[in-house]
Amino acid sequence: MKSSTINLIGAGIALVIIGSAGAWGVNKVQHVLGATVPVAAAEQPTEKPTKVPHFTYIDFSPEGLAVATIETYHRLFDSNLLDDKIKRFDDPKSDAWTAILREPAFDDASYSKLANTLGAVEGLGIDLHTLSELADIAKQKHDTQALVYMHRILHDLDYWAFPNEDDQGKSSSFFGVTETVPAHDSGHRIEMGDYISKHKS
Repeated sequence: MKSSTINLIGAGIALVIIGSAGAWGVNKVQHVLGATVPVAAAEQPTEKPTKVPHFTYIDFSPEGLAVATIETYHRLFDSNLLDDKIKRFDDPKSDAWTAILREPAFDDASYSKLANTLGAVEGLGIDLHTLSELADIAKQKHDTQALVYMHRILHDLDYWAFPNEDDQGKSSSFFGVTETVPAHDSGHRIEMGDYISKHKS
């Protein structure tokens, strides 16, 4: 299981070559992951998070299962967006939209439950609320950019807030779009916030 007691701030991070992402589709036990650069992602910040949570939990406890859920959601977006798979969502009436919107990652109640379980993690409640807002935009408008932003948040939470010991070797990308593991430059969070304000009902 993941332990966020590992301080990745001091870890050496290699630069990601944009466009060389490889999808991964395995679980926590297997730990077989490829690069996770979202399709159509903007230029990634090269900095590291200004802070990471030091959060411990017991395997299969409510907290541990909540962290596992965040990874599962991240994996869902990896498998649906990477390797140009995001193009399947260009048609708002496509089967791809029908299928993904049935997933728990698009259920507001899922994020409320995660927030209740992991409420001790500073900033996470804000990020989960943002995910809920983006999920609503995706459901209502079938806008692929909402999927991209959801993926970026889940990526940073999975790899930086609640990392496995070797996550840094699987993906060195950091998008800087969360309050939980923020970037020094808040530009990406502001950009995402502007998008939400413009598109939410």
